[in-house]
Amino acid sequence: MYPFLNFYSLHTFIFHGLIVAFFSWLFMSGEVVPGYKGVWIGYLFLALFALPIYFVDGVFHVNYMFLGLRSDVGILASIWDSVVPAYGRPGFLLVMAPIMAGGLCFFFFFLLL
Repeated sequence: MYPFLNFYSLHTFIFHGLIVAFFSWLFMSGEVVPGYKGVWIGYLFLALFALPIYFVDGVFHVNYMFLGLRSDVGILASIWDSVVPAYGRPGFLLVMAPIMAGGLCFFFFFLLL
């Protein structure tokens, strides 16, 4: 087990923070105005991007984007345990897709108020 402050965790934290800061800066400067159309475009791009990654995970036995293996996060683990035995990993993706879409719509609804 790696210590909490290792290179990988710091690298991940810093670069994800920079991504959030960059888009927050664009939003606050008025260069980007979020809308519902953008949510669906982003969601569609993510879904199309995840599809080949899912097959790469299966071929190389890796877990990019956490699509192939069970997560230890509470609610995700519960959904995985109830869906995967009956419907497999594609079933898990089909269950998570509307949950994520609903979460994005909920988030942007309150962001746009």
